[in-house]
Amino acid sequence: MSIKQTIIVKTGKKYSFINMSDINWIESDNGYLKIHLDDSYYIVTMTLSNIKEKINSNNFIRINRSNIINISKVKEMVATEKTNDYKVILKDKTILKWGRRYRSNFPASLLIT
Repeated sequence: MSIKQTIIVKTGKKYSFINMSDINWIESDNGYLKIHLDDSYYIVTMTLSNIKEKINSNNFIRINRSNIINISKVKEMVATEKTNDYKVILKDKTILKWGRRYRSNFPASLLIT
């Protein structure tokens, strides 16, 4: 396990080492972050901007005001009919909205048409 591919989360007196590839998505809620893994999550006091700097990886993309996704955990992205927005569907069946303001974060370099 490489340090660059790992984040360390402190909860109480415990330090948990999390492989970044295990993170599905990160959610912001009132000054806290919830880091979602397949079968658990961690709550930390930090902003999305701060954690994005710490993880410093092209695999993580901010898709709206409250969420960062691990691009390798995305199953599909579907355009909505009414609002011209997109829904991101993760492999764990989580559905998140990709906001228009963050559309420029789309990884066009990965697109094959």
